[in-house]
Amino acid sequence: MTFLMIVIGVLGGIGILFCLFMAISKAILNKEERENERIATTGKFASDADAYSYFQTITGVIFEKFYAAFEKYQPFRDKIAKVRDSLGDTEKTLTELHDKDLDELNEIYEKYNKYQVANAELLNSERYLTLKENCIRKNLPNIASYCAKMEEICQLNIKAYPYAIQFEEWDDVRNLKAREKWSLPEQKELFDKLYAVRNNEQYLAIQKKLDKWKPYSKGSLLIFDNNAKSYEIGRKDNEVALKDQKSFEIKTLSVNDIIFVQVVETSNPSYSVSKPSKMGIAMTEMVWGTAAATASAMQKNQPVSTSRKAEIYFRYDLNIGPLHTTTDSADKLLAMFPEKIK
Repeated sequence: MTFLMIVIGVLGGIGILFCLFMAISKAILNKEERENERIATTGKFASDADAYSYFQTITGVIFEKFYAAFEKYQPFRDKIAKVRDSLGDTEKTLTELHDKDLDELNEIYEKYNKYQVANAELLNSERYLTLKENCIRKNLPNIASYCAKMEEICQLNIKAYPYAIQFEEWDDVRNLKAREKWSLPEQKELFDKLYAVRNNEQYLAIQKKLDKWKPYSKGSLLIFDNNAKSYEIGRKDNEVALKDQKSFEIKTLSVNDIIFVQVVETSNPSYSVSKPSKMGIAMTEMVWGTAAATASAMQKNQPVSTSRKAEIYFRYDLNIGPLHTTTDSADKLLAMFPEKIK
């Protein structure tokens, strides 16, 4: 009976968590739906940064679709490339002959290469078979092998055709290349959304800010204030720029506005250990042996782990900072301002 009560209690807990998860998910979806409806109605975002965030979301979805189409198409591309490589110099040698029948034969192959046709029957047509027979009768070099390999490529192109079309269409969506007709409704929908946000005044305002930031972006790095607010800092000659990662506001300064840069090292308590006592070593040796006691003593004598970050201080009247790096980018900040190292 007790076990049954426990099971019922666990299932009840899982049910509550599931309901809570569904409620949160529904709230998020409702919020997104309301936001999409508001944007569709007014063309306005809550902020310029939201416009940029919306742009990133849309481009992220489009890229996922584009990459998924590419993954389906890629195996056929690889097989076609492998067959084409096996031709060696045969294709070049034959092309340089400028034989009329061969040239016409190659026109057929080229249509498959450019996905202008997706019809296997064409390779069995009277026209194609006659051209192929004429070339073989003329004893053109390696012509039978050449035709066989080109037919294999054509067959692969026929199989690849639907995936190639999807890949090209998603590439057009990604690059905002308009089409009169799309294969999938979501392609048109995402194209329209991307087009709208790319021409939105709020998004264009962010782009102007990013254009201002661009000269400082090379070699830039992420830094934080004591409230975990993030900035990106960059340098160009004696000019310095700070980009607010939330609002995209750019503040330009001079190197002279920096007082100093310093490295701060702090010990990591989770790795801190006490020095082994003689009694502790003796007890370990008694229970586990001399080797274990020696290893334990060596481990306990290891240096305490430290984390290392860099801090940058600006003139007090600028009301900035101090700002600091993450532990893995301290050296980058030092290299950016070597003349300010304290």
